[in-house]
Amino acid sequence: MDFITQSTRDLVEIIFPEKMIDSVISRLDGYCRWLHSSANWKNAEGYERLCFAILKLAKGSEAKLDIALELARADYRDLLVAAKFANSTTIHKDWDNSLLRKAKKKKETNHSCI
Repeated sequence: MDFITQSTRDLVEIIFPEKMIDSVISRLDGYCRWLHSSANWKNAEGYERLCFAILKLAKGSEAKLDIALELARADYRDLLVAAKFANSTTIHKDWDNSLLRKAKKKKETNHSCI
């Protein structure tokens, strides 16, 4: 089972420096595999929501990523509350779309300056 969606990969590329991308994706995958084996979690879309919550709290920082992953392992529900993703199973997609729009706008602005 592939736990890391393309949307999650895209977010990692937006949020983290290039040198950290592979490590962050690997750590997210490790968390999802741990959750899958320890809690027998079968909800594929739920993994994306949890990964987005981790990324939102991490804010591009390795130290904050560590804290978010620790929170996720302790209780994924607390992670969702902290990221403000607890009240909706789809709100994480709004956050994702907002970041992708900002990144696209930034990229277009940078290209227009050339």
